[in-house]
Amino acid sequence: MIKIEIEIDAEKARKECQYTPESMMNCLDSTFSKGNFPILEADEFRRVYRDSGNEEDDYGVMGSLVLEFAKRDWFAACVKKIMWYDNDGIYDTDNWNVENWLESMKRDKYGAFNSHSPVGNESKHTKRRNKYE
Repeated sequence: MIKIEIEIDAEKARKECQYTPESMMNCLDSTFSKGNFPILEADEFRRVYRDSGNEEDDYGVMGSLVLEFAKRDWFAACVKKIMWYDNDGIYDTDNWNVENWLESMKRDKYGAFNSHSPVGNESKHTKRRNKYE
């Protein structure tokens, strides 16, 4: 099983972004839904999406969705948490390999985490739309 946890900083979004935190969550939900990734856990501004049952394909597709969001200035500015969970195909919910993707993206200056453009403006890398948007 694989899952990804994403949390938006609602306060920061309301102050600094052109989009509301609610619309950001709707965008995430819609995109992951189109990829057949159900919501496993949901709070107002936090979601945990899980694989569709086809881990071999889901690993790359789910990861690609997160990487596409990371190219968007609004996401990079307002995301509070991105955690990747993988338990190597074992459906034991007590045994997870956990990676802090937000920390990695910031460290590696991936996508909009390297952008110096104002929040809400899309970088040149975000003009392409993936098939799930």
